[in-house]
Amino acid sequence: MNLIDDMISIFDASEELYSERDVATGIRTKLIESNIPKSDTEQFYDLMAFEFAENCQDKDNGWGTYFGPFMTLDNGDGTFSESPSIQEITPECIIHWAQRAQQVKHPVLKSRYAHLVWDFSKRIIGNAAPIDYARITIDSSIELTSVVYEKYDAILFKVVVPKKLARALSIAISVKDEPRIKLAVEALISYENRVGQDEYPATWGFSFDHLLGNKKAGLSAEQKEKIIQDLEARLDRISNSEAVGNEKRWCIEPAAIRLAQYYQREKSPDDAKRVILKLGDAFSQLAENSAPLIASSHYEELRSLYQQYGLSDEAKQLEVKLAELGPKVVSEFKRVPFRYEIKQEVIEAYTAEILEGGLETSLARIAIQFIPNKQQAENSLKDIANQCPLSYTIRNQMYDHDGRLVANIDSIDNDLDGRLIGHISQTLQFEMPFLHFALTGLIEKYSLAKDDIVSLVLESPIFTADKQGIIDAGVDAYLNDNHLVAAHLLIPQIEAAIRNLLRMANGSIYRPNKNGGFDYRTLGDLLPDGLFKKIITDIFGDDANLYFRILFNDKRGWNIRNDICHGILGSDAIQKPITDRIMHVLILLSRIRPVEEINK
Repeated sequence: MNLIDDMISIFDASEELYSERDVATGIRTKLIESNIPKSDTEQFYDLMAFEFAENCQDKDNGWGTYFGPFMTLDNGDGTFSESPSIQEITPECIIHWAQRAQQVKHPVLKSRYAHLVWDFSKRIIGNAAPIDYARITIDSSIELTSVVYEKYDAILFKVVVPKKLARALSIAISVKDEPRIKLAVEALISYENRVGQDEYPATWGFSFDHLLGNKKAGLSAEQKEKIIQDLEARLDRISNSEAVGNEKRWCIEPAAIRLAQYYQREKSPDDAKRVILKLGDAFSQLAENSAPLIASSHYEELRSLYQQYGLSDEAKQLEVKLAELGPKVVSEFKRVPFRYEIKQEVIEAYTAEILEGGLETSLARIAIQFIPNKQQAENSLKDIANQCPLSYTIRNQMYDHDGRLVANIDSIDNDLDGRLIGHISQTLQFEMPFLHFALTGLIEKYSLAKDDIVSLVLESPIFTADKQGIIDAGVDAYLNDNHLVAAHLLIPQIEAAIRNLLRMANGSIYRPNKNGGFDYRTLGDLLPDGLFKKIITDIFGDDANLYFRILFNDKRGWNIRNDICHGILGSDAIQKPITDRIMHVLILLSRIRPVEEINK
């Protein structure tokens, strides 16, 4: 008998409950203390057995198995290192685990060894394991529920064991073992009855999650009714408890949401509304005792739930509350000034470089250089996220100057597009002085007056002569620092030019209206148009359409078209940085020419 045999025997004889991680730690410690080399593979088979992570079948590791690596490290060269690695599993390893599964008695050991054999045999040996190993996995997982936990972290195992029971049920279903399906179902229900504690939501609800809606589980009508009534009773107890604030909200929410989803599936909308209103009481109590920003977040989440479950009147009442809270939310925001100095010689060198080569070359260079590069921005965003991971794993909420919630942006893994738009929006802000230097330098170097700029714009056929007076007035306002007028006049002309571009390419510029006629498509409808995106990509590259979207009509970006045309921005907010960007887009679009003219 080797050292690891002794270690396994100690764990097997233990009357205390322990985890697979405890076994792995014990084996690893013994191997290190005894200086046993990794070449002694048989002893390392046991270490590997208890280091695998469970429930990895949906993870992108390429194994296609229930078990996967506990840890994956990026090597920085496009490859990854895994521990344990599936490459270390050999046919001899499978045989070793199979022998262990037959020898040991403790359910933690027995279920792990048998489960590994069942999971990996086909992948490693090429043949499915004997069905006995599926049965051992199921039986030993169910046996776990009968172990006494007083000497261990009870809450941990109240959370872990249900996952093992759910896996046992899944295996029993996959091998069509009806008696064991029934046992696994009964084990899940009875285990929840034993360990569920109202104040610990992770210890209950798993019978609902794994059994209701699972037709292959074969629930009886009585079992189904019991699961629902137990959850209803738990909801009532929590609702009537003395718990307050987050403590109550985090307990009542998982019960109410499960029941509401169930009643919605069962076509019982009144019951769904009833349980959501109970949740609403907890949310409202929490919001009333929270700071305005936190209260606003709670009310918005609740409003969304009310809307989802058909409680329209209640949702509208919350919208009134949110509007009332807006000014208080804004008062909580703190302005963080950021100052940086750009030396005069840097400005002069920059403008000299960007304006080199004549007017046409300078216009083309400014037009292209200030389109943000999506790939560069994405690489930069991911670098920052790697350095500051916490900031990019939690949801961001965007509020406007009135305290109105404008958008939610999820973590970088779940909402890369939203994070990228926010990152590019910040980059546009950092670029503001350089765009200003470029435009100011262009006007000064080439002595461009209002008429010169308007003539340049009208060289493109997408700007029509009948709009010259409006463009003239807008450019004049820009040159005279009347940014309020410039923005209001020029943004609609940019929208009209984009519509003209699509029309000239034989694209649709109309949409039906409710009166039987047609309305012109607006910018929010034009920019996603497949033909328009192709045209803009062919002319300016892949990044221009995203730039237009961020600048004009994405709530997560600058959104200046919507905020100005719908009267949302105040006059103080419409300043030089906005009109500089408008002028940049005018320059960009003014570079568009008919194909025949380019060929000449």
